[in-house]
Amino acid sequence: MIGSGTVALKRQHHEHEQCDEIVANTAEVLCALQALAKPQLLRMKKYARYRMRAIGDAARGRNDEDLLGEALTATLSGQRRWKPRSVDFEGHMLGAMRSISSHWTDRKPHLSLEDAPPVASLKGDPERELAAKEEIAAIRARFAHDAVVLGLMEDLSLGLTGPEIKLSRAWSQADLETAMRRLRRGVERMGGGRRS
Repeated sequence: MIGSGTVALKRQHHEHEQCDEIVANTAEVLCALQALAKPQLLRMKKYARYRMRAIGDAARGRNDEDLLGEALTATLSGQRRWKPRSVDFEGHMLGAMRSISSHWTDRKPHLSLEDAPPVASLKGDPERELAAKEEIAAIRARFAHDAVVLGLMEDLSLGLTGPEIKLSRAWSQADLETAMRRLRRGVERMGGGRRS
């Protein structure tokens, strides 16, 4: 008798855990966003400002609106999963902003044109110039089917800054960072594959 009661209790506990794991879909996220009361939205904005002040220079030009926007975008895309039975939407967004801003402080510096040696410094050294051209050709070949990264590479080669790229391509900060991340990771994988 005791064994069957224990099994039923375990089954009931497992079913409860499964309910807690239910993830909201896009429509539910949008409904929750629209249902936010003004004080909740203000608390979220205030928290985003607080987090951006807390991370300081690690923000790399991003602001509180970028943080709030990235948390919402990540939730809508499914990258950050909201479990409505475990936490309310405001709590989820606060947690997402805390996590995202913490990751911003852990990241390597962004890949940027300013960090690369100027092309002019390669002039006069035919071997280095040829190696640089081959490296760029290999990177372009790696991203041959990724128009976003190829466009980013083109803009960087023209000397455009991050804000200029965002403006010219009508990208958000998250779009720019995603493209930069794909480019950086692709280049890192190429380097890792060649080192033996």
